[in-house]
Amino acid sequence: MKIAIIGGGVISGGWAARFLLNGHDVAVYNPSLDAAHKLEEVLGNARASLLALYDRPLPLAGRLFLAGSVTDADWVQERPPERLEIKQALYAQIESHLTAHAVLASSTSGYKPSQLRKLCQRPERLIVAHPFNPVYLVPRVESVGSDRTPEPLKRRAADILRGIGMHPLVLRGEVEGFIGNRLQEAVWRKALRMIRDTAIRAQEPQLPFLQDGDLPVTARWVIPPTWIDANGHMNEAYYVEVASNAADTLTESRDVTADCIAGGNSHFTAETHVRYPAALHAGDAITVRTRVLHVTGKKTHLFHHIEEPNGELAATVEMLILHAHLPDPDGTGRDGAGDPRSETRMRT
Repeated sequence: MKIAIIGGGVISGGWAARFLLNGHDVAVYNPSLDAAHKLEEVLGNARASLLALYDRPLPLAGRLFLAGSVTDADWVQERPPERLEIKQALYAQIESHLTAHAVLASSTSGYKPSQLRKLCQRPERLIVAHPFNPVYLVPRVESVGSDRTPEPLKRRAADILRGIGMHPLVLRGEVEGFIGNRLQEAVWRKALRMIRDTAIRAQEPQLPFLQDGDLPVTARWVIPPTWIDANGHMNEAYYVEVASNAADTLTESRDVTADCIAGGNSHFTAETHVRYPAALHAGDAITVRTRVLHVTGKKTHLFHHIEEPNGELAATVEMLILHAHLPDPDGTGRDGAGDPRSETRMRT
C-alpha cells in the first residue's frame, strides 16, 4: 500500500512510524520547515521501543518520503490543525489524487465523522481513526465511520489497522468526545481529586487570602469541558458549585476550618439566586470576588461576582448562609430529629 501522512506533530509521526516499521512505504506531507527533524525524532523513539516488544522480527521497514503533494495514496492519515476550514481545504486538494479504493482516515480528537463527511467529495470513504499517544507504542485506536461509510470499508480499515499491530475498537455509532478520551478524563479527574485531598489540602491553609481591589478574591477556576451543556455554555449547576466553593474559602478565612466543623460548628446554604449576564465556555479562566452584604446573628448574606477572563461580569450568585452549632457532629441528627439542617432553620 501507498501510505500518506498529513501533519507534522507527534500523532502524525507516530502513524508514520507504525506504517514504516510494518513494511509500508510512507510519504509525509508537512509544509513545516523543521518537519524532517521532528519526524526523525519520533521515528528514533519508535525504533528503540516498538521493535523491542516483538520476539519475531517485523517486516523490513518501508521507505520514507517527504512529499510536496499527496498522490495515488491507498491510505491517508490526516492530522492538520483542528479547524474545519483547514480540513475542508485539505480534502479539496487531495481527494482527486487518491486511488479509487482509498481510505481517508482522520486522527481528529474533536470532530465526529458526520461533521467531517460534509467536507468531502466522496464521504463514503472517510473514517475517524482516533489513536492514543504515542501511536507507535499504544495499539488502541477507535475506528468509526459516518452513516455514509459502508460496512465493507469499515471492516477493511480495521483489517489494515490490525496489520500494523493496532487493536481497533470499531464503534457502531458516534460518541461525543470519543470513548477513550472520556475514560481518560474520568481517570484524570479521580487523580486530581486524590491530589487535592492530600497535597493541596495541606497547602491551602498556608496560602494568603487575596484582596484584589475592593473585594476579596475567593476563587479562580478554568472551566473544564465537563461543565459545558449541549449549547456549548457552562451548565447552570456549576455556577452554584463555584459560588459554594467561594463561600467556603471566605468562611475558612474566618476560622470555619475542618477542625471547627469537627467540633460541631458549621454552616448551611439556605438560598441561592443566580443571574447570567454573559455566557461562559470551556477553557475560560474565571475569577470570583465576594461581597459580604450583611451579617445578622446566625445569618450571612453573600454576593459573588463571577468575572470573565477580560474582567467583565459573567454571572452573580446571591447566597444566604445559616451558621449553626451541631451537638452531634457525626451527622446522625440530634435526639432522632434527622437532618440537622432542618432543625437549624427552625432555631434560627
